[in-house]
Amino acid sequence: MLDRAKEKGVYKELICCKFGNTVPKLLQARKFDCVVMHGGFAAGHLPLPSLHTMARLCKKGGIVINSMSLQYTHFVDEYSDIHEYVRELEEAGVWKVESVNVLENIMSDRHALVHVMRVL
Repeated sequence: MLDRAKEKGVYKELICCKFGNTVPKLLQARKFDCVVMHGGFAAGHLPLPSLHTMARLCKKGGIVINSMSLQYTHFVDEYSDIHEYVRELEEAGVWKVESVNVLENIMSDRHALVHVMRVL
């Protein structure tokens, strides 16, 4: 995927590193205008607190976007609470939720769950 992104020529920086509960050593906190995760929250992939890590990578006023298959909120226990976790981080002053959408039939019969938050 990074090779395809590089071909587009629109990104200043492409980084491949492990991601989880803490800011990776190759990255810098509050550096990015926008942090996007697509498909990272799937069975056996990232822990839910990675959402908070995404916010810590983003500049104040920047945007965090998470897009995932809605189905994982139904059968991956940790992700069943994603809406509550996003709300808790909003109440804690980490971000303001701008939108939550379900995009139907995005891949065959799968629906996508998309959260968009502005970092405070």
